[in-house]
Amino acid sequence: MRKIRALTFILIFLLITFPVASGAYPNISASLKNRYHIEFSIFLNITASGKYDVNEDGTLDENETQTLIFVTLYPLFPEFFESSEAYGNYLYFQSFLVDHKPSWILLNTTSLNVEPKQSISVNSTLLATLSFMVEFYFNGTWHHTLELKKNWSGSLSFHLPDGWSYISSSLKDVKLENNMVEGVFEKGFILKLREDKYYWMSWEVYSLLGIIFGAFVYISYKRRHVKRRIVNLVAGSLVRNLIALFITLTIIFYFLWVLGPSLEARVAGLAPISSRLFLVKLYNLDKPWYVQFYHWWESVFTGKLLTSLNWDQKFSLGDLKEGMIKSAYIFSISTFLSYFVSTYLGTFSGKKRDLDLPAIIFLVLYSIPTFIAALLFLRLSQLNNSFYIFLVTPFQNGLEYLRLIFPAFILSFLTIAKPYLLTKNVAIREYRAPYVFTFKAVGAEKKKIRKLVRRTSLIPIITDSVLNFGWILTAQLFVEVIFKIKGMGYVLFVGTTKGNPFEVQLALVYLAFVMIMGSILADTLLFALDPRVRK
Repeated sequence: MRKIRALTFILIFLLITFPVASGAYPNISASLKNRYHIEFSIFLNITASGKYDVNEDGTLDENETQTLIFVTLYPLFPEFFESSEAYGNYLYFQSFLVDHKPSWILLNTTSLNVEPKQSISVNSTLLATLSFMVEFYFNGTWHHTLELKKNWSGSLSFHLPDGWSYISSSLKDVKLENNMVEGVFEKGFILKLREDKYYWMSWEVYSLLGIIFGAFVYISYKRRHVKRRIVNLVAGSLVRNLIALFITLTIIFYFLWVLGPSLEARVAGLAPISSRLFLVKLYNLDKPWYVQFYHWWESVFTGKLLTSLNWDQKFSLGDLKEGMIKSAYIFSISTFLSYFVSTYLGTFSGKKRDLDLPAIIFLVLYSIPTFIAALLFLRLSQLNNSFYIFLVTPFQNGLEYLRLIFPAFILSFLTIAKPYLLTKNVAIREYRAPYVFTFKAVGAEKKKIRKLVRRTSLIPIITDSVLNFGWILTAQLFVEVIFKIKGMGYVLFVGTTKGNPFEVQLALVYLAFVMIMGSILADTLLFALDPRVRK
């Protein structure tokens, strides 16, 4: 019956989008296939009314049966064309909620079967069977709710896979047998289920967290009197910074994937319906938080985070890797220049009492916002058109890293004020220290005295450098955007403006690793410079 099959999609809208007529009692058979799909079959009895027997032969032929099905249902739902929503192969099934979120019907899985297929007698019964697959995703807990918000009354037979348990429902005369839930419903139903795997796993996870926390407290207590040798210092610094890294990345994970708007709202702007569902599966966003957390850390340490989905294809995998190298290159040069210049100028000007011209210049530069300073530099570079084009044109060879020296140079002098003033203040105090007067009394060279003062002045500078790294990295973001450098600061900017959490998390993880590595390096240098730490 090809013509009846042609009405398949119309009947889908009619039977799903709108309530069944009063007096119709559909029998629903559903089976939970996995965490993303439920297979539905809806059985509906339709009486073959004599008024559709046009030729009055006591039977309904194919055309008359088609008219019966259409005319019986369509007048009840005249607005279905306006309220139904279909996107490609997906039909919005807003009346069937899974964990309070609407689901989607896969149109290529729908089928309509009408029995009997031959001519039927007047006042006999037609059995229309509509089958389809619903796609969805659960929330991140072990407790799940399925709800049909329709003015339907009938019977439900729902099959659960292994590892699932029935909790409660709005069904009447409920029967449980062999993972099958059966009952009668009126005006829709609510079914509450439990995913046993995650239910028991949640207790294990919380117990494990308690054990880890207790072990950390115990080890910290036992190591409180350990002497500061180089191995112990590096090991202690590594453990301390790994804990800081763990806390930092946990906060990033929490704010990006746990806190804030619902999952549907976060991924809705990134891709069409089919890609959204794929996105949820790929990143385990419908799993409990500890499952997401485990896979997230796995992605961090195995580099899978680089394969984050990017819906506009703005960054490829190669671009992201190269962006990390460029950002590390700019950060290293700007940090080295900033602290190298500040150390030498600070110890040199620390013995003078006249007007400190470098301090005035550095404070003026420090007060200028980064993006304004970068724009002013570009505007001045326009005096030489070739130089301006060189600054704003990305290259695919060694010239790119030559171009990056200029934004790194700007960044270093915008952030030099703090280490310079700190170095100068320490140098002023050290030049008045007894050991300096002793060296002068025995005729030591000024160059040697200045070297000793510089070494001592480095101690507070290195201690403060970890805090100053954050300011340098923040300023670097604006420099990369203005100079069109596709580094991690640029990735963070683009990800933030687009609302793409995958790009944002990638950039933040990079920044966290840079801060931690800088902290470990600072602890090691502090051990080498300060004899008090080695005791």
